[in-house]
Amino acid sequence: AKDEAAASLRSAAVAHDARSTATDELDELSNSVPALVRAARLDEAEAVCRTLKEKYPDQIDWLERGAMVAEARGDNKTAADLYRQCVAFTREHDGFDEELRASMIEDIARLDPDGPIPT
Repeated sequence: AKDEAAASLRSAAVAHDARSTATDELDELSNSVPALVRAARLDEAEAVCRTLKEKYPDQIDWLERGAMVAEARGDNKTAADLYRQCVAFTREHDGFDEELRASMIEDIARLDPDGPIPT
């Protein structure tokens, strides 16, 4: 039983380390996009967004960062559509507040004033 407990603790520690590494990678990738956009390296920023979508499809980062890249490219309609998806995501998942949603809705109204505005 003692060996089983030790093995269980080692397994839990490995799982925790894997989650921490994944979170670190997600943060690193996501945080690189604004810097790439500021540097006008939009193709690279878009490639990071694709990686975020592939590796972390259940996180909002790829949508929000994709909207940022689309807006930087001047593709306001695509940016607004991605922000609409972000708003829907925040309603389907826990951990998002009304202030964030309101900010995204303002972005949608600014980017695509004739398009649908989430309520």
